[in-house]
Formats: sequence, C-alpha cells, structure tokens
Amino acid sequence: MKAGLEDSVLKRDPRVDLAAEADGLQKMQDACRLATVEREREAGLAFIAAMANAPGSKRHPS
Repeated sequence: MKAGLEDSVLKRDPRVDLAAEADGLQKMQDACRLATVEREREAGLAFIAAMANAPGSKRHPS
C-alpha cells in the first residue's frame, strides 16, 4: 500500500499491479469492517445493559 501511495504522489509508474492485488485488498477491508462491526455491537450491548441497570430505568413493551 505504501509503495502505491508513493508512486502516486511522486507521479511514477506503479510498481504494484492493483488488479492483481484487488482480491487481497478486498479481503483485508472485509476483515477490518467485520472487526469494527463486532466491536461496535459489543459496545452497544454494554451500553444497553448499563442503561437497563441505571437507577430509575423502566422497561416498556415494544
């Protein structure tokens, strides 16, 4: 990735074939996205649990 950025900024011919690397980049992005989703889900569940146990909180039917 660094080589690609350097080539672009310095206006050189690309040393990395983006078409050949696209599948690996897609897998890396998917893994990062999944990790973020899981982290946010856990934080959301912790927040809901904290609010449910807060003094004065009431549970209403949906």
